[in-house]
Amino acid sequence: MTSDPIQLLIEQLEEERAHLRLVLEQVPGGAIAQRPAGGAWSIIENVRHLLFAEQLHLVRPFDKQLEWSPLGYDPDGMQEARKLPPITTTPSLEDVLTAWDEIHPATIALLERTEADVAQAALERNLKHLRAHLKVIERLARNAES
Repeated sequence: MTSDPIQLLIEQLEEERAHLRLVLEQVPGGAIAQRPAGGAWSIIENVRHLLFAEQLHLVRPFDKQLEWSPLGYDPDGMQEARKLPPITTTPSLEDVLTAWDEIHPATIALLERTEADVAQAALERNLKHLRAHLKVIERLARNAES
């Protein structure tokens, strides 16, 4: 059963995802996969990681049979430890967003059935993580525009 704090966190999650899409719409196509000079993740790698993180934070704790999205992106060295498929290609941004949209409704439904305090902790963790990566993506997007 969904409690008001859980519903509020879900609404915040939806708002952040919508904001992410607005930011991504402003990025020139060629800049999506371009890594910054320091070698940090590109915009597409950050978005792929957010797909992975949603599954890690909001699904995996409650569903040990989770099938990881092949379009998710985990930090180097963790692919094998988490038994994830190898990263062999760079999908389009649209493909990653579509994959995320496909798993997201089931993620929310799972959270709505989860004990409130456990769901709240998972949502708070994921929101903090999403917001941190969103700041990075916004910075990369600003740099791509200049």
